[in-house]
Amino acid sequence: MQNLWWIAALFASCMLAMFVFANQVFRLKGSLVMIYRGIGTATVLLPFVPFVDFIHDVNFYYVCIINGLLIAFLDNRILNASKIFGAELSAMLQPFSIVIEFFAWFIIVPASFTALIASPIRLSLIIASLLALALSITMVKHSKMTKKAFLYILPAMLCVSVIDILCKIMITIGEENLFSAIFYYSMITSLVAGSINAVAYFKQGNKMEEIFLPKNLIFAGLPMIMLMLLIYASKNMSLYLVENPAYAMAVINLYPIWATLANNIYSRYFHKNYYSKTDKRVLALILIAVITLILTVQR
Repeated sequence: MQNLWWIAALFASCMLAMFVFANQVFRLKGSLVMIYRGIGTATVLLPFVPFVDFIHDVNFYYVCIINGLLIAFLDNRILNASKIFGAELSAMLQPFSIVIEFFAWFIIVPASFTALIASPIRLSLIIASLLALALSITMVKHSKMTKKAFLYILPAMLCVSVIDILCKIMITIGEENLFSAIFYYSMITSLVAGSINAVAYFKQGNKMEEIFLPKNLIFAGLPMIMLMLLIYASKNMSLYLVENPAYAMAVINLYPIWATLANNIYSRYFHKNYYSKTDKRVLALILIAVITLILTVQR
């Protein structure tokens, strides 16, 4: 079962790309999107609470609340950057967080590094794969990278590492009941993040009516809520199955590639100026790096 972590991660990557791309197409306010992603997701899950067992360790809930606070900041940063700079650019600096996660996890779980360092070739292949992925993904839309965009995304990139590591810790604490852990993590973090963004939304002078407009709620809000549920489930499942969270996130962070593909398809059939040409050599490097990482980790 553990060897299937990359399938769950790949699915999460595709769903995340759809979520980011949808925001670019719909061009909703970041705070409005986060109300759907937060309050909306929590509202959908809340009726099922009586049927889902609680996690007994109270630390699980502390981690969920902390991550909810961090996600409130992170998602607003990324989604607003997506509207300002484009879906690919807002995503492409994020993969560098996987390198931070890779080494940070060894500090939290030293035994995992002891086992890995015993095989220098395996360690070297993993590090090379992670670096190649981070660098090649940023090259997907390298021509549009600006200093302003970099500085805007940098805090979010650092925040990602903390969130992913806490996700791994959370799912480890809640492994007594994996379904309950994913359910309550999704609901609590969504509620915390959504509540914070609801305050920001109304402080900006936005109206309640905008949330319930059919063109926003039905055609944008509900699809985004469904995507978030799928992202939560698949991401946390991959983190549960994998030894180091950086491995799963390396695959999940392929989503700029899928966002680029979505842009090109959308441009061709809807005559929008989203088309972007990607160097085939970069795509080949990404493919080689992913395959190498998966095969090396599977050993």
